[in-house]
Amino acid sequence: MENTHTRNVTIDILRIIGLFLVIAAHCEFPEWFYELREFDVVTLVAVSGMSFYTSSGRSNESYGSYVKKRFLRLVLPVWEFLVLFFVFFRLLGRSFTTWQMLESFALLSGGILFIWVYRIFFINALLNPLLKKLAEKYDFIVCCGILIGGLLANQLMYQFVSLVLPGTAGKLFDYIVVYTLGYALISWVGMLWEKEGKRERIILLVIAAAALVLSIVARGFRPFSEFKYPPQLYYVSYGLLVTFGLYLLLSKIQIPESARQSITWLSVNTMRIYMWHIFLYYLLDTVSPDLMKNPWLTYAVLLGGGVIGAWIQGKLLGLIKKR
Repeated sequence: MENTHTRNVTIDILRIIGLFLVIAAHCEFPEWFYELREFDVVTLVAVSGMSFYTSSGRSNESYGSYVKKRFLRLVLPVWEFLVLFFVFFRLLGRSFTTWQMLESFALLSGGILFIWVYRIFFINALLNPLLKKLAEKYDFIVCCGILIGGLLANQLMYQFVSLVLPGTAGKLFDYIVVYTLGYALISWVGMLWEKEGKRERIILLVIAAAALVLSIVARGFRPFSEFKYPPQLYYVSYGLLVTFGLYLLLSKIQIPESARQSITWLSVNTMRIYMWHIFLYYLLDTVSPDLMKNPWLTYAVLLGGGVIGAWIQGKLLGLIKKR
């Protein structure tokens, strides 16, 4: 277990909130709740940028070594999970197409549900060293200009390409450019948040609020989920506004020392819990789909089972390593 005194507990709590809400999105809660919690993925990506900025300064490893570690930590475990996942459900009598399995291993949206987020985190991990250099190279005003320009450019590119490149070509452009730039900017603004002081953080909060207001003026109130795939300004600005607001609120709360170890464990094991929840979601859908009509029961199984599964997995891996 990591030393809890060296960690930013606010970042850990934000990561946990993001995880809990992402899992809740996969239960049949009312639509108003589904839209209200639509900041969760933005929070997780922004937090990854915050965490990278605060932790990467302790290492002088080469970029090649860094990429290898990110692959082993973010991609390889997912591939191992997918092998076991497809074998298990094949034995259970549920089959998946070859194309669906290939897209799952490629971490694309056409694969099994919910697996695509790992692609976002891995690509962002590859870009984070460059993003951190940019954050450190330029002063805050220039960084704000880059952030605003990047968000607007990404929005305009998406709208333009949607008109001139419909179909497969447009989707490919979205995957390569719009998704990448959109989530990279979210990670980068997380780094800026950690780099700067109170005044600059308020400015970032105001930028997010202004972007949301402008988006509402331009489009009216619309479901945030309509602007999530790929991440567009309306969706991103809402996510950043809530994330920054929660950060300021949570940073004022004194967390008891007795709770910090549990918070750290949940934060460190976020992605492992997420994988377990995918497995449990498909298991429920296969053996008892009627059960999933009860959102609270489904949520208890997905979240509670995910935490228990991650804890057991950690204990088993610990025993294996000792041998």
